[in-house]
Parts: sequence; structure tokens; C-alpha cells
Amino acid sequence: MKIKVLVVMFFVVLLQISCNKEKELRDILKANCYWDILNKGAIHPVNSCFKFKDDGSCNFYYYYFFDKKRTDSVYKYDDGDVIVPNRWHLKNDSFQIRANQYYLIRYTSDSVFLTATGIDTMVLIRNCMTVNPNEK
Repeated sequence: MKIKVLVVMFFVVLLQISCNKEKELRDILKANCYWDILNKGAIHPVNSCFKFKDDGSCNFYYYYFFDKKRTDSVYKYDDGDVIVPNRWHLKNDSFQIRANQYYLIRYTSDSVFLTATGIDTMVLIRNCMTVNPNEK
């Protein structure tokens, strides 16, 4: 009987830790900052970013470039006639960003490591210096 109680207590503690981590990451992402998308395969390793909001909305932005150098200002990407939900959702280690499914590898207060396939890794890097000239 004691073993059953210990096993149940272990799972309750594990569940509590998992829920706290999810809440902590959710709070980190919702900070009023942009999250640069590190893509080593691109000509410019960081050319786009996300911004996650409290209400579950998420926008995708591109950086302005001047004379082949990235500036600190962004513009919201126009998806054209492709309908992409500007939403984000986090549940346990599953992270959905604009209808794309990722899995959480690890995170700190300024970076989030995600994978979509187990091979490709995407890193989100917190950037509070980015400005959007269209935001008030």
C-alpha cells in the first residue's frame, strides 16, 4: 500500500513541476519583446521574428535591410491569400506557432530551442531592442 501511495505522490509532484514549467515559459514568451528566429541555413541567419501576445495571438515579422545589413526595425509579414492562423499555443512540450507544430527541447529566459522533426532545430532568441514603426 505504501508503494502505491509513493508512486501516486511521485506522479502528482511530476505533474506539478511540468505545469509550473509550462506557466514559466508562457510568461517568458509573453514579455513585450520580439523573438528572433535563428536559421543557420539562410543568407542572413536572423531575418525574421515572432511576437507572442497574452491573448494567444502571434505575429510573424521580417527585418528591414539597408545596404545588405539588417536594421532593428521590422514589418509584419503579409501572407497574401494564404490563410495562416496568427495564434500560438503551448501544452506540455508541444508548441504550436501559426499552425506549425514544434516540440520543446529546452529554454532559458532569453532563448527557446524547438524541433519539428527531431533533426532540424529552430532557436528563438529574445530581442527587446527590435522596434516596429507601425506599433504605437
